Amino acid sequence: MFLPNNRCELHTLSGTNVYGEPIWSVLRSVPCAVVSLNRQELQTSVRADSSASRGAALEPVSMGKILFPAAIAVQSGDRITIQGFGLRISAIQPRWDVNGKLDHWECGVEAWSE
Repeated sequence: MFLPNNRCELHTLSGTNVYGEPIWSVLRSVPCAVVSLNRQELQTSVRADSSASRGAALEPVSMGKILFPAAIAVQSGDRITIQGFGLRISAIQPRWDVNGKLDHWECGVEAWSE
């Protein structure tokens, strides 16, 4: 049985405006559980034709796994904030208990970039 031990803020994507910009639902505070949350900065190439000094930038990367109760409706592309981390749900897996009833959602998350 899944028991959430944390809270996060959830913005559900409800469509786009005439300019193609996302329209977000009202911010909700929902229960969740953090399985893993990794944040690191990776060195990336600035350009394909970089100079002899090999210019590069540091790009923040976050990956993790967060669980939500079955009663919370989440979908791929939703935006969540937990402990100051801005994340986007990139994958959703339903998880069932031993009796075959939906117990919780396992969500893969990645860094939110706007």
